[in-house]
Parts: sequence; structure tokens; C-alpha cells
Amino acid sequence: MQLSITPYMVFIPLIALLSSCGGSSGDTTTETNNTTDQQKSAQFIIGAKYDDTTTKTTRAETTFGQDADEDGGVWTAITPSNFKVAFKSATLTHKDGTTYALIPDSGTLTNSTVIDLSTDSYVINSSDIPNGEYESISAEIYYHQITMPMNIPVESQVIRVYLSDDDFSAEGNLGHHQGDITLIGADGIEKGWAIGDKPWIVSNVSNIRSETQNGAAGVDQETGHARGYYGDTDLWNNALIDNGFTYYDPNQGSEQDIYNIASPLNLTVTDDSQFEVTITFDLTNAWRFEDFDPTGTDGHGVFNPSTGGIQDTNNLNPNSTQLQDAAWYNDTAKNGAEWTPVFDMPTVTQK
Repeated sequence: MQLSITPYMVFIPLIALLSSCGGSSGDTTTETNNTTDQQKSAQFIIGAKYDDTTTKTTRAETTFGQDADEDGGVWTAITPSNFKVAFKSATLTHKDGTTYALIPDSGTLTNSTVIDLSTDSYVINSSDIPNGEYESISAEIYYHQITMPMNIPVESQVIRVYLSDDDFSAEGNLGHHQGDITLIGADGIEKGWAIGDKPWIVSNVSNIRSETQNGAAGVDQETGHARGYYGDTDLWNNALIDNGFTYYDPNQGSEQDIYNIASPLNLTVTDDSQFEVTITFDLTNAWRFEDFDPTGTDGHGVFNPSTGGIQDTNNLNPNSTQLQDAAWYNDTAKNGAEWTPVFDMPTVTQK
């Protein structure tokens, strides 16, 4: 995929070009010039914000606490406590088509630059950026990794959501498809794939990817790879615009599937430019799901993809008599369960 920045986020471009030059004083025969030269200062700041006090949502169909599709599950959201993002690359594009690498292309996805935005921002000092007019910023993203409470009894668990597919020979045939969700152990090592109808704990993972890990988005027509629990056909097959960023999936052929996002940029760089461009991931209510645990039960308000749930009176899940939180497994999303967590794209601001 390729990036042309335009996400679930809105960016407001403000570029300050600061320069100062001295005046002149004296008589008709003497003139004194005082000139202060400014060196170029260019920073690109990647950060994240977590606001667990708000009830906001940016998805029109998501009204928290309501049953949007009359299947008994109410929309609920969790704000993760930690967030990492793996960038294969991040790039500025000049109006003449040339590019400037903010994060150099890693070559393979597994060599992506992993940035931990749990507490601090990540600052890229780019004083060597060539002068000119830049019209977009884009990025290729391998995965998101978040920590949040889940299961009964409730415990904190790290999960990884794959946005790019590494199950190709050029990528090492690592087995991950777009939308796959895996669990990370306390040692920071990926333990295996989450299983839809079992608690998301490392002792329950699958060591290989199978049909059990297939989600609502079906099969990618170019690669023939089934997609995982994360996302639906709207996410993977259509251009989505959020906060000024656009996600799009250009035709990449049968041997590649990389998640690209891009946003317009109006950035003019000169010898004495002084500017900051901030890319912010908003983790507020980032994990949205249908809560099928009734009010008053231990699982209500908690992401509980296993035990509990409600009776499937509408026959949404032909292979089970109960609906668990998220209800993606056994293709229930095709029958109206509508669970597809989709992270908001980052916002871009300039000053």
C-alpha cells in the first residue's frame, strides 16, 4: 500500500517561516547592516493521546450503550493503556514527485521501525530536509500493538493487530494476514493467534493460522489470503477518509499487501524555516465492540470474547447458542453482528 495522508483525523496546516533582518542607520556616507541568520529547524513529532474520561466516538453508527443492530449487543469502548506502532516507512512527497524519508523503508515488514508511544512522543529531527514545497505525508504500517483489560477474570493483555500481510516469500512467509490478531506474552514475545471463542490469554493461542482466525472481511481477491478478525470489507476494500488521512489499497498484485495511509500537506521549506509537524494517534475509545454480556454480570463493560454472552434468539450465529463480545467468529459478522474494530487514523498539525 501507499500513503497519501488523509485519515480519520483532521489536520490544520500552519507553517511559521521565521526570518529577521536588521535595519540601517547613519549619515549619507556611512551605513551599518545587522543581519541575523536563522538555521533551518524541522521536527516531525509522532505521539499518542489517551483520554479515558470522554464518551466521544467518531464513527456515526457507534452510539455507546445502544444496540445498533438489534442483536442484543450494546456498543462499548475501551481506551488502551499502551500503544506501539510498527512503521515500514514514513515519507514526505514533494510537488515535483521526489520524496524525503522521515522513517527509511525497512525493506521487509519484519524489519519495521517499532515506536512505543505509551508515554513519550517520538521526535524526528529533519534539518537536512531539502527546500521546496511538500504536498503530502504518507506511511506504511505493519501493525498496531495495544494493552487493555479483557477476559473474565479481568486482566491486562497485550494484543497485536496486523495491518499488513507478511505471508509472502519476499517477507519470509511469516504467516500473518491483514486483520490478524495475536497475543503478546509478558516477555514481549508474540505467542500465537487469538481464538475467537476462547479467552484471549497466551495459554489459549493457536500456533498456526487456520480458518478459525478468519474474520468478516473475507478473502483478498488479489492475494487469495483470508483476512483476520480486525476490520471489514469497508476497511480493506474501499478508500476511507478520517481526520484528513486517507487509507487506500492500490492494486499491489498477488505477492504484496501493505497498509498505506496518506494525508495532504502544505509545507514550504526554505533555508531558514522553523516548523513542527505533529502526527497524533488518538487512542481514546479506540477498541470498540459489541458487548453481549448483560447488565449486572461480570462481563458487562469488559471485552470478554469467550464465556458468557446472551442467547442467540435471532440466529445470528448458526454454530452457537450464545453470542460473545465481538461475535466475529463463525462468520457471524456476515449475519449482522457488525463487529469490526477500526482505529481512528492520526491527525496531522503544523506550526
